Amino acid sequence: MESYIQDMLKEFGKLKAYTHPADDNLFVNDGQIPSKDKKQFNKMVAKLLYLCKRGRPDVALPVHYLCTRVQNPTDADDKKLARIMGYLKGTMGNVRKIGSESFNRIEAYIDAANACHEDGFGQSGGAIMVGGAMVEVITKKEKCAARDSTEAELIAVDGLLLDVEWHDEWFRGH
Repeated sequence: MESYIQDMLKEFGKLKAYTHPADDNLFVNDGQIPSKDKKQFNKMVAKLLYLCKRGRPDVALPVHYLCTRVQNPTDADDKKLARIMGYLKGTMGNVRKIGSESFNRIEAYIDAANACHEDGFGQSGGAIMVGGAMVEVITKKEKCAARDSTEAELIAVDGLLLDVEWHDEWFRGH
């Protein structure tokens, strides 16, 4: 999807390259000034969502966060968007690789961050690997607050396994 990224970069404008798609303040909503161009912000976030689902799962977490901000984006959200775009500029050659290992092996990795959102809710994330190839990345804000990191992990497993159930049905049929 290099040409897709190049088109997005041309549309976005001049950028600084980054080695990470987000900084430590990803979940901090510290912007007070409305976004310069809400329509452009929404358009770029939609394109990033397509990109992270199709070929660049490494940007899924910050893109997911920006999806929660499309109603009222701020200047801080504009900076977070520019950071993701700068990361894509610096890592345009990164591609998803599918190995030649057996497709009989399915692995799932799930993790959670406790109370990372301003409302005290956590963030869950997971990846599904088939034969050594990442086939799905899931990231979502948890639907309830946890008392500690262990409880956040349990909430993540429960919430993300519901999203994964269709994979299990698909693999049984193929």
